[in-house]
Formats: sequence, C-alpha cells, structure tokens
Amino acid sequence: MAGLNTLRQLVGLLPEVADRRATPVPFRNKALNTITSVLVFLAGSRLPLYGLSTTASPDPFYWIHAASASNGGTVMAQGVYHLLVSELVIHPLFRLKIVRDKIPVEERMQFMDRSQKLLGILLAMVSAVCNVFSAGQLGPVNATLIALQLFAGGTIVIYLDEALKKGHGLVSSGIALFTATNICACFLERYGGDKIVIPAGTCAFLALTVRLQGLHLPLAVRTHGVDPALQANCSVNLSYLSYMPIVFQGAIASSMYFISQLLYLQYGENNNGVVKLPGSWKRDSRYPGQLIPIGGVAHYVTNPPAWADLARDPVHVTLYAVLLLMASALISATWFGVRVYSRNYVARLLGRQIPLTPAQPGSIPMTRWKRHVAMIALLVGLCVGALTLMAGFICVPGSGTGIMLVVTVVCSYFERRAGDQAADVFCL
Repeated sequence: MAGLNTLRQLVGLLPEVADRRATPVPFRNKALNTITSVLVFLAGSRLPLYGLSTTASPDPFYWIHAASASNGGTVMAQGVYHLLVSELVIHPLFRLKIVRDKIPVEERMQFMDRSQKLLGILLAMVSAVCNVFSAGQLGPVNATLIALQLFAGGTIVIYLDEALKKGHGLVSSGIALFTATNICACFLERYGGDKIVIPAGTCAFLALTVRLQGLHLPLAVRTHGVDPALQANCSVNLSYLSYMPIVFQGAIASSMYFISQLLYLQYGENNNGVVKLPGSWKRDSRYPGQLIPIGGVAHYVTNPPAWADLARDPVHVTLYAVLLLMASALISATWFGVRVYSRNYVARLLGRQIPLTPAQPGSIPMTRWKRHVAMIALLVGLCVGALTLMAGFICVPGSGTGIMLVVTVVCSYFERRAGDQAADVFCL
C-alpha cells in the first residue's frame, strides 16, 4: 500500500494534457491538432541527430525502427516503441486483483493512464542511453547531446499520444496514427515521383485488409433477470479486435531482435552458445550498415524474403508461419481478456446502438458472451497473421503491418465515438 501511495505522488508530479473527452471540441480544432501532431512526428523522424555519424557503426536498433514507426539516426529514433511496451505492461498489471482492490474505481483509469505515461518516460530514458551505448565511441559531449535529443523526441511522442487520447484529435491513438504516418511517408518515398505504378500484389493485399477491417459479426446475447427474456443484437467490430495483433506482434519480435543483437555485438565473437541461441548475426553487403540474422531463434522468426525460400529452406518458412499465426492469435485473444472489463473498450467493440428484441432460439446466455468473443478474437488474430505472412511473400512495403495500421486508423475514425449503450447493457 505504501508503494502505491508513493507511486500516486510520483505520477502526480508529471505535467498533464487537459482532458477534453467529456466536453465537445470543434472539428476544426481536432483536425488542426491531428495535422500538427502528424507534422511534428514526421519532422522529428526525418531530423538527423546532431553529433551522430550515421555510417560510424552498425545499427542494432534496425528491426525496432521498422516495427515502431521510426527511422534510425533521427530525433524520433525511438518511435512509438516505449508507448507499446508501457501499454503492454500497464494494462495487464492493473487487472491483477491485488492492484484493483487497493485502487478506488473512480481513480483507477486516471491512475493507470498516469502510470503508463511514467513508464513510457522511463523507457524513453533507458532506450536513449542504450542507443548511445550501442553507437560506439562518441565521446562524452556527443553522447550526452544524442541521449538528450532521443529522450526529448520520446517524451514529445508520449505527450502527443496523450493529447490524442484525451479528445484533442480526430483519432484516439497516437501509436496507430504515428505508425500509419511513418509507413505512408516511406510508401510515398518509394513509389512517389516517377514511380507511379503500385505493384498488383500490394493492391490485392490492401483490398483484403480493407475487407477484414470493414467486417462486423452479429452477436445475439440473451439478457438475464428480465421476464420475458430480451435479446441484445450486438455487432462485433472486427477491426477493433485486429488492432492489437497488428501492433504487438511486431513489437514483441523487435524486442527479441534488440536483445539478441546487443548480446551478439558484445559477446558473439567469443563463440558463446548461450548468446548465439537467441540469434547469430552478420553484415550483409545488400544491407549496408545493418546486421542480418543467420541463425538462432531470430533467424526463424524473420520473414522469408521470397517464395523461393519454400524450396531452399522449408524449415525456416514452416517455423516462421507457425510462430507468426500462433503469436497473432494468442495476442488478440489475450488482449481481449485484459481489456474486456473496460466500459470504453466494450462500447467501441460492440458498436454505438444495441437494439433489444424478444429473445430468440440460438442466442447465447449473458454469462458466455465473453468466451464467445474471445474465440472470435482468436480467429481474427489468425487472419491478421495470415495477412502478415502473405505480405512478406509478395514483398508488401513495411511487411504489411504498416498498411494494416493505415486501414485501421481510417476505419477507427469513421467508427469511433461509440456510445455507452453497449457497456450499460453488459452492466460494466
């Protein structure tokens, strides 16, 4: 209890963005705030770090940059990685009974948001120091300047995300918006100018992604305690279930790459088998300045580059496909189990209007709706994994996760602001 009180006092010292979720904000202001956030992020992700030579040494954060909406060697080199990790840690932690029993319900959401922000700032600080450490011999002055720039960039992203979450923007997630913004910028850089023809495979992948995001699955739930029994005709928003596997499967893999590369850079030359188990790396002339996995776990969870690998290295392809599908499905189902007790989550998941009609045969009892939606989440995760696998084979820019996030952001804008009727029906 003393630890929680100390944490309350600590998070209370952090500056906060005014909460406008309960008060209307003019559309023009929201649009302006969203555009400003995007421009600030784009500028930071293209602004080189002062004092750092980008060709001085290999970049062990290459995979994290690809998965966390960032470009190595820039002020925003941390991207949204610290936001992803803090959200992944804090939400399950606040579902623990020991935490819920000691925090009043009316304070829980605010305390959780503040704790997530504090953890994100701490992660930004640690990540900045690790970036400096992995960059080689920089000298004390350059090292300090680079660390401060990285920490400042990470903190700016945290507060931009907080402003969007608190109703100042058109979307409610900085993670999705900034990742989508980064992948759109990279896409334009690759296909802009004279290169106006987009590959057919990318167009087909985009069409499949839009189809998945636009699906709603009907769910009839029988209420209890009412005579005669009523039936809540819900509509499960599959795009909301697909968001987490899109975001976190890349973040989790990137974390493993990060740890493996750091270990290999420090101890790999000693032929230590324990160090090589997470991954063995080498420099490749096709990717100047980067390390490519050639062995260990990192090699087998790396996306095969082409269909030719099915014949050349079928074990690699098979293990990658199995691990990707399993991870995406488990992430989707697990995240639903963590967030299902949130009123806002249920309202956004089940839609704005919940019509009630007399109960019909085939409707599921109120006590089983969570289990039923968990199975839907598992299947949606499998679909996301299959799309990611397909994107890797047909060489979609950003391994497909970026395009899926772009579609998710657009769909969420048109379907957000769901009312509280769904949460009221389910007594949350």
